[in-house]
Amino acid sequence: MQDLVHDVFGIPHGTNKLNREGDFPISEAEKFYKLIDDSQQDLYSGCKNFSKLSFIIRLLHLKCLGKMSNKIFNMLVELLREAFPEAMTNLPSSYYEAEKLMNTLGLGFEKIDACPNDCSLYWGSAEKRTSCETCNELRLGLASDGFNPFNNMSSTHSTWPVVLIPYNLPLWMCMKQPYFMLSLLIPGPSSPGNNIDVYLQPLVKELTELWDFGIQTYDASQKENFQLHAALLWTISDVPGYAMLSEWSTKGEYACPVCHKFTHARRLTHSFKHCYMGHRRFLDSKHKFRKQAQLFDGTEEYGKRPPLQTGDMIVSELGDLQIKFGKLVKSNPKLPFNWKKRSIFFDLPYWKDNVLRHNLDFMHIEKNVGENIWGTLLDIEDKAEDHYNSHCDLREMGIRKELHPIEIEPGKVYLPPSSFAMDKKQKTMFCNVLKKVKFPDGYAANVSRCVRVKPPRISGLKSHDNHILIQQLMPIALRKTLPKSVRYPLIRLSRYFRQLCSKVICPQDVVRLESEIAVILCDLEKCFPPTFFDVMVHLTIHLATEVKLGGPVYYGWMYPVERPEGSIAQGYLAEECINFCMLYLADYVETKFNRPSRNKEVHKEIEEGSDIFSESRHPLGRDKPTIFDAHILSKAYQYILFNCDAVTPYMEQHRRLIEEGHPQVPQHLKERLHSENFACPYVVGIQHDKYVVNGFRFHTNEVEKKRKTQNSSVTVNGTTSSFASIRDQNLVLSELVYFGVLKNVVELIYGGRRVVLFECDWKSNGSRMKQNADGFTVVNFANVRPHVEPFILASQASQVFYVEDPTDKDWQVVISTTARDGYNMGTTMDVETYLQSDVGNPVVENENEEISWVRENGLGIEIDLSQYNLI
Repeated sequence: MQDLVHDVFGIPHGTNKLNREGDFPISEAEKFYKLIDDSQQDLYSGCKNFSKLSFIIRLLHLKCLGKMSNKIFNMLVELLREAFPEAMTNLPSSYYEAEKLMNTLGLGFEKIDACPNDCSLYWGSAEKRTSCETCNELRLGLASDGFNPFNNMSSTHSTWPVVLIPYNLPLWMCMKQPYFMLSLLIPGPSSPGNNIDVYLQPLVKELTELWDFGIQTYDASQKENFQLHAALLWTISDVPGYAMLSEWSTKGEYACPVCHKFTHARRLTHSFKHCYMGHRRFLDSKHKFRKQAQLFDGTEEYGKRPPLQTGDMIVSELGDLQIKFGKLVKSNPKLPFNWKKRSIFFDLPYWKDNVLRHNLDFMHIEKNVGENIWGTLLDIEDKAEDHYNSHCDLREMGIRKELHPIEIEPGKVYLPPSSFAMDKKQKTMFCNVLKKVKFPDGYAANVSRCVRVKPPRISGLKSHDNHILIQQLMPIALRKTLPKSVRYPLIRLSRYFRQLCSKVICPQDVVRLESEIAVILCDLEKCFPPTFFDVMVHLTIHLATEVKLGGPVYYGWMYPVERPEGSIAQGYLAEECINFCMLYLADYVETKFNRPSRNKEVHKEIEEGSDIFSESRHPLGRDKPTIFDAHILSKAYQYILFNCDAVTPYMEQHRRLIEEGHPQVPQHLKERLHSENFACPYVVGIQHDKYVVNGFRFHTNEVEKKRKTQNSSVTVNGTTSSFASIRDQNLVLSELVYFGVLKNVVELIYGGRRVVLFECDWKSNGSRMKQNADGFTVVNFANVRPHVEPFILASQASQVFYVEDPTDKDWQVVISTTARDGYNMGTTMDVETYLQSDVGNPVVENENEEISWVRENGLGIEIDLSQYNLI
């Protein structure tokens, strides 16, 4: 061991003293002498095999060879310390302390902080910095959306606000309207269209100056001035606005602004529209769908995914093209493909280097896809894509002969029912799910107002209504109404939208979704007619790619932008000024920035005592002082004790007393005796009907009967103990998810301290809870018996909601929710845990499902061609 120490410090062997002054700094000399002492000191008195240094090195050697975790190493050291206290004196008590020894031996490492955006290292002269100089650049998004003022949709006046959105903000501030900056307001009798560049000139000039020169700004955290620069990342708009800002027309043969000139479009002669199919080219080159001509458009596919259009490619294609603006100008040159002009944003020196310059709006794409699905499945007039002309297009394309129109007599034809056609009973079942659903408070609007059951029809849905329907309710409503070959692709499309909307999304998941959507759209191509595939359906294939380039979808969607708050121009400016001033008001003054959310609970920490008494509460309505039934009170008090760490030693003592007093009793009966007889003193209690906790608003089941919302559904993760078998009496712990219905909110008072409990009917497993073939968890609360442990702490509760299963009476589908204003700022999942986890719902595969173009037992329709002016 002494030779090891000498080699570490570069000192000749046999020398245990530093003779010359200045050989080592004082700190290094102290380390050397300390290690020499440890290498010469016996592990314990009389030990000749180990010194203290050699013993700890052997322990670390075992850790490396056995791949021992830090926790196991600490437990081993603690065991040795208990067994051999003399030998373990002055030795490390944990792996953390042992690491310090390795650092002394020169085997440590130095941590250097870095900018999370990979701009720079905080080392050398910048070692003490806590923020990145490069990241002081302000990152902006530009959003625009035209609207008719005064909510008058028939008005001939159009107003186009142009808003700048700063992204250098925390999650809970980013994409919130109080932080938007109204840069331009373009009023007029109509949309500015291609001439919007005329109005954008002042803004682009200011953005260029902010990039080149910046503006002097005061950094309040560093207490110093710095030069703030700004860069425009991208634009946010709906599809018509996309055409105005990107200058690529989103209509016609090349309507896809991402595929550009490689857009795969086909003009449908009878339906008088373009369809955008050809999604097989996005598949792997060896995928079996590529050669299945008859299942698709009658051709084999050998094409490749269109290349990403870079700024340099666009500049090269358009060159120094000069366009004259104005509605009266007629002499502009004809541009290739769908180009309308060279965008003014290319005047920004960095714009051509931006990878994602314009965002596809997730909100409007999802809304239009949803309307396409409802209209086609329910055969809604003017929205259905399955009609006589679409069947004629199939005949012209030479595919799906089973669906070609059949002439039954002159002037009359018969249209066979497509595989997705639903009869009246199935349509009614579909609409009933939407009509009866009740959402938690603040989760969604009352969509039942937009649903009619007789006749089955959906109309008047807002963007967010479609968002909820397509992601949450559509998979449930489709159960038993469509064959698997149609239902599974739609369920997978729903899951695709839902996973893209995650607040936190893993890059590996994005890559998976990018490949999954190609298969999903190909499966839909095998079921639905070409008329179904308008450009909005096609654009879904690019959404995952844009998330990969630009991050989560909520940074680039239109929900917060669609309707700006406040009046126009002066009113908006006044509101911005007031918002700025409100940042400097006292904390007790309620403003937009500190206003509590609807479901915000009041948190109050206790100064001493168990943390089970810490208060995070917001009861609603009147308190009801209550004298509780002795049995209920006993159950409540037992649950509190069993969840209080301070009581654990007394619980173990009580278990030992039961063991001594009932040695012959089976183990499960001993557990029952312990549970039922552990102490239960008298306490004062209060009942509540409504309660806010963990960002959720809960109502008891009795209150909910009078409401349009559903706030009584509760879930909790619990640990339960059971016996391995009848013969094996060893207790086995298992993790279970419980789903319940809130019956009562109980508040127990212990000398001024409070504990709030939820009393619920629970289901966790067994015959009343199962997972169906489509991957949904379903539960049955009909005539449910009271649970032996009905209580949980209110702080343990999360919220779900139940949707009536359309096929099984009394069964309800479980849908999970998250707190609306909640942000998980904890540590992220490590790689090993992620790879072992089951991300998302079970995968629903459909590749081996036999395709039938005609719906079995379906009823086709007869068409009188003269009635529709078709003869």
